[in-house]
Amino acid sequence: MESFDEKVYVAEVLIPAADRFCADGSLPDVFFRYGLALDVHDDDFIEDRIERAKACWRGREADPDCAPLLGVLLDVEELRRARRILVDPVRRAAERAALDRAAFGGGSLVHEAPDVEA
Repeated sequence: MESFDEKVYVAEVLIPAADRFCADGSLPDVFFRYGLALDVHDDDFIEDRIERAKACWRGREADPDCAPLLGVLLDVEELRRARRILVDPVRRAAERAALDRAAFGGGSLVHEAPDVEA
């Protein structure tokens, strides 16, 4: 399993997501927020990434640049919702399809998985 590089994750995922959230209130999709590729399928990898991202978020809750976004992402219901999508192959596929439709329909930017592996 590839390791989680927190510094890269913060630079490529957390800071851009926090900036966008502060600018327009949009949340990062469930794949991006955990630094996952859209085609991820390894359940152990997904679980590990969820836990590592949450630990990173908790360590940065006091950061004024990240706090608004993290207040939403660390909400118990939001954590449950995102996890339900990511750990269920059917829901994960449906979420991928929805992101594809939004990207091709002009509804959002195309998801690009950040390079958070060392």
